Amino acid sequence: MPSSSDVGMQLRQGLMWAWKPGEGPEGARRLRAAICLAVSRYVEKFGRPPTMCVLNRQDLDRLDGHAAGEVEGVRVAAGRSIAPGTFLLGSPEEST
Repeated sequence: MPSSSDVGMQLRQGLMWAWKPGEGPEGARRLRAAICLAVSRYVEKFGRPPTMCVLNRQDLDRLDGHAAGEVEGVRVAAGRSIAPGTFLLGSPEEST
C-alpha cells in the first residue's frame, strides 16, 4: 500500500470538490457534509460510488478520530498536492 503522501497520485480521474472550512467541531461537521454531498454528485456523474477521498493533511486532521478513516464508506487519506479547502474523490482501481 502506498504511503498517504502518495495516495493522490493514484487517482488519475475523479471529482475535485471545494468546501468552506470552519474551526473546531463545526469544521469537521462541514467537511463530512461536503464529502457526503460530493459522493452523491460523484455517483450521479460516474454511475458508481468512489472508494477514496484525498484531502490536504490539515483538513484530514479535522476528522481526527473519525471511525476507521472513512466518511460515508469512502476511505479518507492525505495527499501532498491537495490544496486546503478542497478534496478529490475517485477510485484508484478504476484510474489505470
